[in-house]
Amino acid sequence: MPRLFNQCANLFHCTVFTHGGHRRFGGTTFFKFTPLTLVPIETKMVDTELMTPQEVAWLDGYHAKVWEAVSPRLSDKPEALDWLKRSTRPLHEQLA
Repeated sequence: MPRLFNQCANLFHCTVFTHGGHRRFGGTTFFKFTPLTLVPIETKMVDTELMTPQEVAWLDGYHAKVWEAVSPRLSDKPEALDWLKRSTRPLHEQLA
């Protein structure tokens, strides 16, 4: 079944960044999202014409995280591992 969404948790997060190339939030409290599930997002249904370079980078980063976390658990399931590898490639490779 194609997947175009992800379940996320909102986490209370407070960060103070210092100088040195990091963004400064001055101790501001904010929420961040963290995925609850790690499943590839179906890229065949993504309209890349509407995506910014930052959104493409986010999707590629998410897929790299999925590969890193899930692939070791599929080492004894070659068909599933092959599917995961195809489904977590960078977006430009999947759409080529």
